Amino acid sequence: MPLQFTRDHVTRFPAEVIVNPANRNLRPGEGISKAIFETAGTARMRAACEAIGGCQPGNAVITPGFDLPAKWVVHAVGPLWLGGFHGEEAQLTACYRRALALAAEKNAASIALPLLSTGAYSYPKEKSFRAALAVISEFLEKQEMDVYLSVFDPKAARPDPEDNAALLAAVSAQGRGLLDAPEAASPVEDELPSLEDMLSGMMGDEPEEAPASEPVGGFLARALELMKERNLDEKALCRRANMSRRHYVALKNGAEEPTRREALALCVGLGLTLEEARTLLTRTGHILSGRDRGDVIAAWCVARSWDIYRLNAALYAMGEEPLCFM
Repeated sequence: MPLQFTRDHVTRFPAEVIVNPANRNLRPGEGISKAIFETAGTARMRAACEAIGGCQPGNAVITPGFDLPAKWVVHAVGPLWLGGFHGEEAQLTACYRRALALAAEKNAASIALPLLSTGAYSYPKEKSFRAALAVISEFLEKQEMDVYLSVFDPKAARPDPEDNAALLAAVSAQGRGLLDAPEAASPVEDELPSLEDMLSGMMGDEPEEAPASEPVGGFLARALELMKERNLDEKALCRRANMSRRHYVALKNGAEEPTRREALALCVGLGLTLEEARTLLTRTGHILSGRDRGDVIAAWCVARSWDIYRLNAALYAMGEEPLCFM
């Protein structure tokens, strides 16, 4: 069920389904499409597509993968970008949804997708990424599947311009002044305590050990208590933490506490506030640090109650390792 961002080509994934950014005639295109046809075996893939006949923008069809590592190929026809005033967003969203639905119909355990319509169809990469993220997040609410989203240019994963500017400022300031700018505040942010109150002892230059007065150990036991208090089950917690059930079980049955990154992912999955996350993280023997860019980005996102997918997109866009996946 995790979502992973990667720069790798979709043909290189051991996913059961890969997505081809197709044209309406389902003929071999350039770039990713050409590579998929050639790796699958051009003659057999063309014959399978010709038997279908075609596909309209906003829709998708499925064929066998033939010589590809993938068992199936979804041929998804995205829209041509015409400035955004001709229903392109609705067509692209429908295209992503249909691609995922076809994989679900085959009971696939995994799927790898590129950003659709961003090549010859000139759809802005950032807009295609946001559409993909919204659809995949919605899909994973109901479906268990490992999703790999191939994003060659990490900048495509940046937040919208206003959020991106605020995040860059927070990183430059090493987490200080994170929520001080009134022009960047939202109604939710107005209710948050000051940065000093929230990040006291967390985002400065302190060593990354828990304060002696805080309990160390028992992170998962406390996390499970919080899970029950929030009426979550372990399946929901794993999804919200972007963590595979197998990895979660290994953590639960292991003798060691989770790493800081694993623990932070679970804090996000629990929907904790920044102060609650800080308190729980001390049980792993760690604190977040303003000297760590990934920590600053994560803290900024947690303070805004961003879910794990948006948080990971921000980390990926800034060259930091996203949380979990294992």
